[in-house]
Amino acid sequence: MAEPNTIITFANQKGGVGKTTLCMLFAHYLVKSGHPVWVIDSDGQSSIAHFRKKEIADGENMDVPFEVNVHLLKDKNATDKLIGKLREFKGIVLIDSPGNLNEPGLVSIFANSDFIICPFLLDKITITSTATFILLINRLRSTLGSSVKAELLFVPNRVDGRVGTKEEKRLISATKLHLGNFGNVTPEIALRACLQRTSTMAITDEQTAATAAAFDFIKETINPKNSTHSHE
Repeated sequence: MAEPNTIITFANQKGGVGKTTLCMLFAHYLVKSGHPVWVIDSDGQSSIAHFRKKEIADGENMDVPFEVNVHLLKDKNATDKLIGKLREFKGIVLIDSPGNLNEPGLVSIFANSDFIICPFLLDKITITSTATFILLINRLRSTLGSSVKAELLFVPNRVDGRVGTKEEKRLISATKLHLGNFGNVTPEIALRACLQRTSTMAITDEQTAATAAAFDFIKETINPKNSTHSHE
């Protein structure tokens, strides 16, 4: 059973795997499910925060579904203080982490996350990068011990079922089976144009349908308690 406060970090050292996009979409999914959500944008490009600022400036006539705050991870002490504030939030915190795994505060984020969601593409470069990321998390567990409690969830993203030889598909199946030794592997999210047009203010029915299987799986795994509180 997840705690009333749950910290979930989206991470992978490989860029371009859809980490930021899925973080935004999952935030909407949780809000629609009745959970308070607080998004922390720790990616160096601050894409989520930029999207939110632009959408408000463009006069989007909608209620803000969740709060977005920027916190870069260049200062470990500042990050440790942030984590204390995040733990006071009665809801689900989503952190979009940077692709640079050398940021000083990133170890604190990983060490204090309840779950780490790792989107990946089904190509050799990304799979290799994801394996390196798993090694980093395992080294962190070895160094910090039982204080690192984060469970890993791997999300096969942008999957195009129309391509791939028989051998490639066999390797893909083997990869997902292997990743299952280190965490849970969600249902695939198919390659869809609608998932490239995300907003911090709303989610479309098409986007909801495209991500439903994976997000339902994640929600069942984290099993958050329902709450009607809002972040002040």
